[in-house]
Amino acid sequence: QSKIDLLEALPGWVWNAVDAKWEEVFAALEFFAKLNGHSTPKRGSDEDTLARWVEYLRKRKSESSDYRVRKLESLPGWTWSRETI
Repeated sequence: QSKIDLLEALPGWVWNAVDAKWEEVFAALEFFAKLNGHSTPKRGSDEDTLARWVEYLRKRKSESSDYRVRKLESLPGWTWSRETI
């Protein structure tokens, strides 16, 4: 347990880097949605990377955990439709 505590005390330490990255990008989308009132960043804009992530998520809803689906659906203006705003 002491080794676990030491690792967890390190700044930026995560046990699952994939989950941590998902949460990081989700936070960016959450910020975007709060500012814009919707969760559909446009391709070719300053938010192009975020727009591509949203497209990826929408195509793979069936592969997403219930936790991630609920988080996404809690965003202002979230839709599983691939239509753009």
